[in-house]
Amino acid sequence: MESGLLEIGHIRENVDILSRCYAKVEKEHAGIDEKFLFNEALQLMQNILTDDLISNTRRNTLAIGAQSLADIRAHGSRLSVFSPQVEAERLQEKQYLYDTLYTCDALSLEHDKAEEVVAALFQYWINDPEELPHGYFVEIETEGLARVVADYIAGMTDSFILLQYAQIKRAIRR
Repeated sequence: MESGLLEIGHIRENVDILSRCYAKVEKEHAGIDEKFLFNEALQLMQNILTDDLISNTRRNTLAIGAQSLADIRAHGSRLSVFSPQVEAERLQEKQYLYDTLYTCDALSLEHDKAEEVVAALFQYWINDPEELPHGYFVEIETEGLARVVADYIAGMTDSFILLQYAQIKRAIRR
């Protein structure tokens, strides 16, 4: 929303659960700024999803007569699932985000840049593992170089990974 890639009206037209939550929040807080309403609607939607998952998991656990964790683990299928109605709404929301946000042109450039950064850093440390921080370097023997490099990169914040990328690009140019 804040990036301007999605519009509240469009989301409400296409995501039933959020539309219902927004309408409820809008009724309870008439005249409040749209951004506040949207955030409250999201929070309500998350509460609905969480409550449903907890209730349905409890119902499923009771239905099989589980008395222990071992009973739950021994059961042949997942017990912790959404109810059919809420699962359908969750899938609708997920599909909407995939169709309108995750694959939109505006993010395509960001995805390409992220892929470039991660690939360059991965290749750099694969070629020069001694450049890894000592704590990671010592794990190579037990975990394998590719796993250690991947774990190191996965643990980076956005700002740190960009800093590392800039430093490595400078080092490569020398």
